[in-house]
Amino acid sequence: MNFSDFFKLRDNCPDYVSDVFHFLFETGIRPSDLFAIEKDQFLSNRQIKRIWISKVGKYADFRISSDLAEKLANQAKKGNLPRRIFKDYKGLERAFSYFVQQKPKVKTPYSKLYLFRYCFVAANLLLGVSPQILAAKLVHNFLTSTQTYIQTAEKIIDEIKKNEVKNGEIT
Repeated sequence: MNFSDFFKLRDNCPDYVSDVFHFLFETGIRPSDLFAIEKDQFLSNRQIKRIWISKVGKYADFRISSDLAEKLANQAKKGNLPRRIFKDYKGLERAFSYFVQQKPKVKTPYSKLYLFRYCFVAANLLLGVSPQILAAKLVHNFLTSTQTYIQTAEKIIDEIKKNEVKNGEIT
């Protein structure tokens, strides 16, 4: 499953906003950690991005698609970096509210931006990724934290499957 299975963006969504949303979905990072990413991480076409994770106080590596790495590098060359575009977390939330036309209708214990993180978990569960591997990908110190995410992700998966059945895509 990919981004478009979970989210639909408005037609007028600028590429740089869409690219940041895809980045959050592909990495599963906490949205607040987006603002700690250094410019050189975005300028690089490398698929592995090293990001400071403030909650656990360490760097972690995240893999993204080569296509997204190239798009982010091009945006960074134009000066389109998350800190510059959105200014802060509230700005990112406003962009999410405005540009995301359709999203899973699941309540999360955190801000609506965490839907990217929960959908990351859902996509990985559908690929058969184990809870232990998911914990590492989410940079969780405790498996119980990951299990909480899995519970919400399973609701998202159920919603997607119900929508597919309604639309006649699954028989």
